[in-house]
Amino acid sequence: MKAFRIAVLLALIAGMLLSIGASASSAPNVNSIIINPNPPYQSSIWSDRANYSIGDKIGIGFRVNKDSYAYVFSIDATGVVRLIFPNIYSSDNKVKANRSYSLPDNSKYNFTIGGPAGTDQLVLISTPHKIDDTDWLRRSLQQNNFAPQVNINIAADGFM
Repeated sequence: MKAFRIAVLLALIAGMLLSIGASASSAPNVNSIIINPNPPYQSSIWSDRANYSIGDKIGIGFRVNKDSYAYVFSIDATGVVRLIFPNIYSSDNKVKANRSYSLPDNSKYNFTIGGPAGTDQLVLISTPHKIDDTDWLRRSLQQNNFAPQVNINIAADGFM
């Protein structure tokens, strides 16, 4: 299963690199063909504001178009990746299609902006099946080999 997920991720990366770095020559350079589901998986993630200061509270929202399991990561300004949902205060990450979700989702915890100052990123990954070992996702994001950009929509049969 892990090898399948890695293969899907590699195929996605290759496809995105093809679309991002299209050649200026007149003849197309096709390096791979990607099988995409119909209709495509879609997800979105947002924060309650555009700018924060260290110590501010942050609210996060997200939405998926298929019933799935959601995993939200934060990438700080130095590139450190942390899984922030699910967490010890909110472990049920099964979400329904076409419904908006808010984090934190209960009064047991909150999210506070930590240092260092800079631009942080939020990444939402949704899968049709629960992932027991999310550390490989975190490592892939931290090594910056998950995708050319982590703030774009990714479409694949196993991922949103």
